[in-house]
Amino acid sequence: MSLSTAILINGVLDLGIVLAVAAVMLFPFTLDRSKREAPIYSFATDLPDELAA
Repeated sequence: MSLSTAILINGVLDLGIVLAVAAVMLFPFTLDRSKREAPIYSFATDLPDELAA
């Protein structure tokens, strides 16, 4: 195996690792929670009438 082939294979493997880590970081909360569970932080809900100004 020549040096340029080894460098190319190493670059492809490094790119695969970087893409795998980026894919896991995109979905941090969906991987450890089932879809039936309510989200812990629900920012999209409306305020109750007592708190609305």
